[in-house]
Amino acid sequence: MDFFKDIIIWLITIAYSALLIYTTIRILLENETQTSRTAIYLYAIWILPVVGFLVYYATGTNRRKQKIYGAKRILDEKQHREIVKIFQNSQKTVADFEKKFPKFSGLIRLFSHEIISSDNNHVEILINGDEKFEKLKKDLLQAKNHIHLEYYIFESDQIGSEIIEILIQKSRQGVQVRFLYDALGSRYLSGKMIEKMKNAGVEIFPFFELKPWNFLNRINYRNHRKIVVIDGTVGYVGGINVSDLYVNTIPTHRYGRDTHLKIEGKSVWDLQRIFLYDWNFSSEQNLDFDTQFFPDDSGKIYGKALVDITASGPDSSYPNILYSLLTGMALAQKEMLITTPYFVPNLSFLDTLKIAVLSGKKVKLLVPKTYDSKIIELTTQSFFDALLDAGVEIFQYKKGFVHAKTIVYDREVSVVGTANLDNRSFDLNFEVNATVYDADFSQKLAKEFEKDLQDSEKIDPETWKNRPFFRKLLGKILNLFAPLM
Repeated sequence: MDFFKDIIIWLITIAYSALLIYTTIRILLENETQTSRTAIYLYAIWILPVVGFLVYYATGTNRRKQKIYGAKRILDEKQHREIVKIFQNSQKTVADFEKKFPKFSGLIRLFSHEIISSDNNHVEILINGDEKFEKLKKDLLQAKNHIHLEYYIFESDQIGSEIIEILIQKSRQGVQVRFLYDALGSRYLSGKMIEKMKNAGVEIFPFFELKPWNFLNRINYRNHRKIVVIDGTVGYVGGINVSDLYVNTIPTHRYGRDTHLKIEGKSVWDLQRIFLYDWNFSSEQNLDFDTQFFPDDSGKIYGKALVDITASGPDSSYPNILYSLLTGMALAQKEMLITTPYFVPNLSFLDTLKIAVLSGKKVKLLVPKTYDSKIIELTTQSFFDALLDAGVEIFQYKKGFVHAKTIVYDREVSVVGTANLDNRSFDLNFEVNATVYDADFSQKLAKEFEKDLQDSEKIDPETWKNRPFFRKLLGKILNLFAPLM
């Protein structure tokens, strides 16, 4: 009996040792540029048996190198070549845009091989869900050919039900309606509502549906995008999900402050492109990139704003959004106005901010005073000491929860999108940002930032240093795990 027991223990030891060695090598090879994350995972698997492996395989594997994302990237690249053929006759060259915005020419050129740039756009800032949904519902009702929606959070509450009824109405009128929702973020979208839409002809699919057998592979890689495209010429993108929490005229437990964009013009084609990539991947359909989705309106003038749509995720070759933000911060010469609900940056982003201030640029950072997660609150605040020491001005929004994700560079170029300033948005989630090269637009967004400062309190560096020791300690402990957040 003891002999068989010894054999079993011996086999378990060999198997565990083999798994430990294999996982160690895998961590070292997959995280070659992120040493802090590498160290955390190595400590976890060596010091915390079983738990360490679960943490790594749930959060740490590099999905860019895995088959499912590689297949999506190949499909995306093939479809991208199709849309470039459609677009090439009506677009200006990158050199034209660089001449127009010489200071930010490096940012324009950064992903010019992927982005379909156009300066024929009208862009409107929408403050909070009240403004967004009023505009969106009107535009949805005017749709003639198709409606495409892609949301991280879509709930079956008052505003969600109103949008769903419009989608059903338009579908019954013969408009093609396609609806893509994240399986985790939209977990409160009721099955009854989904069936109601399907019965009315709405095509609806979850993005990365979660099942017991794929839970660890998919739980950490979510579609955080919020995209609407109507008839290929009107697009919406920004931070506002479909939930009553974003509509302040609907009574909820908090005031929500967020920013969204309505875009009319050629850059909507890039939002369309991203939607179709995600749709074809999730639905396993193969919608053609034809003129019904990219209508020929070459003679129409929408506006003068140059807009670049930047998408990133586990399927992209690089962390595109992170690189675009780092480039923009480096090229700005005077000022950066930054709003984010979650600030858990990696070292490169943190150092770029500090370098900006130390080189004479004015940097203002607006974050919530009250968070929806105590862990994120303490982790975010653990970065404040280094920023305050460098000279970054930090403001905490008091009126409610600020969920906007915006940056204004020198009041000339602005970013509005879905990406938070954390590792999850930079490396794990599917995100999309719009970069708007337009001084008038940027001035308006800067004024909205200044309005928000009136509902905020500025952190005094000396007072901050004297905050309770227990909060300091907890923050420093959580900061060790920031690369995983």
